[in-house]
Amino acid sequence: MEQSYWKICLRFSRYLRPYTWLLLAAVATVVVISLLEVWVPWFSKYVVDEAIPRKDLGLVIKAIAGISLASLAIAGLSYLRTYLMSVVSQSVVYDLRKQVYSHLQRMDMAFFDRQRTGDLMSRIIEDVNALQRLLTYSAMELVTDFVTFAAVLIVVFWYDWRLATFMFLAFPGMAATVRVLGQKLRRAYRQVQRELGAMSSHLQETISNIRGVKATGSEEWELERFSTFNQKVKRTNVVAAALWSLFFSVISVLNQLGFAVVLGYGAYRVIRGDLTVGVLVAFLGYLQLMRKPIQRIGRLVNALQQAVASAERLFELLDQEPGVTDLPGAIDLPQVEGEIRFENVSFAYRPGEPVIAGFSETIEPGTMLAVVGPSGAGKTTLASLVYRLYDPDEGAIYIDGIDIRRVKLASLRAQIGVVTQDIMLLAGSIRDNIAYGCPDATQEEVEAAARAANAHDFICELPQGYDTQVGERGVQLSGGQRQRIAIARAILKNPRILILDEATSQLDNESEYQIKLALEKVLAGRTSLVIAHRLSTIQRADRIIVLDRGRVVEKGTHQELLAKGGEYAKLYTREWQTRDTAPRTGVSTEKYVSASLGVEDFEAELA
Repeated sequence: MEQSYWKICLRFSRYLRPYTWLLLAAVATVVVISLLEVWVPWFSKYVVDEAIPRKDLGLVIKAIAGISLASLAIAGLSYLRTYLMSVVSQSVVYDLRKQVYSHLQRMDMAFFDRQRTGDLMSRIIEDVNALQRLLTYSAMELVTDFVTFAAVLIVVFWYDWRLATFMFLAFPGMAATVRVLGQKLRRAYRQVQRELGAMSSHLQETISNIRGVKATGSEEWELERFSTFNQKVKRTNVVAAALWSLFFSVISVLNQLGFAVVLGYGAYRVIRGDLTVGVLVAFLGYLQLMRKPIQRIGRLVNALQQAVASAERLFELLDQEPGVTDLPGAIDLPQVEGEIRFENVSFAYRPGEPVIAGFSETIEPGTMLAVVGPSGAGKTTLASLVYRLYDPDEGAIYIDGIDIRRVKLASLRAQIGVVTQDIMLLAGSIRDNIAYGCPDATQEEVEAAARAANAHDFICELPQGYDTQVGERGVQLSGGQRQRIAIARAILKNPRILILDEATSQLDNESEYQIKLALEKVLAGRTSLVIAHRLSTIQRADRIIVLDRGRVVEKGTHQELLAKGGEYAKLYTREWQTRDTAPRTGVSTEKYVSASLGVEDFEAELA
């Protein structure tokens, strides 16, 4: 929704309050600069009306010295003004970016499901930059011009009100132009920012997925899509530029007409003998002094409308509240034993399309619940509800009998380790990625976590070991290596509750074999919720449930579900029919399955 122009300006002014003294110092320099500029034209009058008629070269030299000293003072004060406003603008930009980023960190996943990453980046970078440009340059120019205008107004009306009246005949037309075209410029720049955000989103999506683009030969198609976004940016910028050009042209015409009227009327007064040439020269000097802000008014209005449009987009973002947040009176979750209880939990991303429906289950402390089912069954959503990426629409989830909506998010997530299918590695060293979330961890603790995840050996084989840079999103590592780093990160937290969401989905059989051996140690004594497509990772689960469209269709142990011959048995059969790739990875099928099921289970399978 479009907000009031003045309401936006007033709201933005709150960010200036901490820097009031710097602003006042800058305004003081502006006042002095304006007074000096107003003083300069009178030197011209003095020379024309006094020095020349007297043929007094000394008076001319004094006038030139006065103009020179005033110019030097104006230059020095202008430097100081610009420096002070740079400090203010950079400080405000820092505060604003920090607030926006902090706000984004608090938003829930439903918000990010609705937003495009590139658009959010555009708001944090481009929109904030527009505000910075306004503060650093345009705002002080606007204040300077206003003070100069006021000073000139007082002087000229005090000296000759009739000639001064002619000076300001064009200003009502200028004011009307600013009002009418200024509003159109604001709407135009708001659309420009929107189109830039859409193009930024497209760039972010395609560049981050460049492997997929090249693998599918979609370069030309993506180029066409980018051209569409680029064309929209071009078209909206052309519209904005056309409006600005029209604005500037109208102002320039009115300005020139005003100059012609003053020159004509002043010459008429001089010819009549009731006005000196020096006064006319001074008035023309003042008119020239006023032409500078009038000529700048187009640029100032242009920058102001851009900034207001950008501020509107930023405030629109800041006004959105997270759906998942700490409730009033939320407590810190005490050290947990690890019982997780779902009571009639239902959840839908879109109204009327439930992903989880009436789910009730209890995971006893130190036990493992495995969740399987076809894609779209709601497995990952169920795991996301436990650490409150979303809140249930109905029902509740309890940890050790405490409703997780009644505890602080930070304390809840501090006691839950999560390994997802979408591995998040940051551009940095392997050590930094393992210690992400535990920045105070020692090297020994990092290495212990890596050993537990069977990652230490491959890390030591890398050129710089734990200092090896993984590249953006971990592109320097294989999928299996990335996943073992993520598992090591979860282990380092030493959580009582561990959630593994497709944690072995990208592992070859050799890596999966090593991970399963590690997980047997890691999961011991912890409450674990394991989401898996590969059923080989969950044979030893205390209980397995099969989800389909958000509802439990089967539950039991591995052996019990196989004996039923239902959905789980079908999934299990399909998986093992494709397990003929194991020998080619250096791990024999017998060794692989023995590690998965245990020797006794394997012998039973063979029988």
